[in-house]
Amino acid sequence: MQKPLDEILSNFGYNEPFDIPLLSIDVEGSDLRVVRQVLEKSIHTYHVLIIEDKLVNIDPSFPNQASSINALMHRAGYCMIGKTPLNSIYILRNSAMFTWLPASMRYLST
Repeated sequence: MQKPLDEILSNFGYNEPFDIPLLSIDVEGSDLRVVRQVLEKSIHTYHVLIIEDKLVNIDPSFPNQASSINALMHRAGYCMIGKTPLNSIYILRNSAMFTWLPASMRYLST
C-alpha cells in the first residue's frame, strides 16, 4: 500500500509543520510522482533532497540537460549542488541551514 509521506509522519504524531534536514527518495520508477507530492502537498520543509535521477548529466552543457525532476526542483526553489551516477543532491536555496555556502553555489543552475 502506498501512503503519502505526510500521512506516515502523521501516524507517528507529526501533525504540525516542521523542518526535515534530509530526505532521500529512491522509489524505483515513481521518483517524479513522489518528488511532486513532497514539493506540492507536504506541510513540512525539506532542506536537502537526494533523489535518484539518472537522467541528469553534469557536463559542459549543464544545466541545459535537465530531467523532469531537475526542472521541478528548480521551480520549487532548490539548487542542485551535487551529482552521483544515480542521484542528484539538491538544497533549498533560501534555507537558513546553508547561509555558510557562497551565494554562487546556491544559484549554480538557476
